[in-house]
Amino acid sequence: MTMKVEDRIEQAPACEIITLTDKELKIYKGCGWTVAGFRDGELEKLHYALDFVSDPSDDFQEQANKAVKVAIEQAKKFEDEGLEIWAGLCSCSEFCEPFKLDMSNAQSLAALARRIGDEITE
Repeated sequence: MTMKVEDRIEQAPACEIITLTDKELKIYKGCGWTVAGFRDGELEKLHYALDFVSDPSDDFQEQANKAVKVAIEQAKKFEDEGLEIWAGLCSCSEFCEPFKLDMSNAQSLAALARRIGDEITE
């Protein structure tokens, strides 16, 4: 039977989390908001919100626009590869505050954009 991402979500004291396995931790490269690609409930790929090219003269809005554009492009690539798309915060050995990313839903994309904006301002 195929594992589902939803079945891995557990309530921790501060938020919902997915505890990453040793295999998944090899993909992990630090804390930050990410777009994650899962296959059969297992993390296969990550795109970190701050993995985008910005000009030093870019203001917040320009940085946010670029970061969101790149994150959405990466999510579409993951989806094209047959991966299930989620967004969340990588922190230590956990994928925190996971939410399923629906590329056809404006609210889902707005939630992603808000988290990317938060990441840029920190």
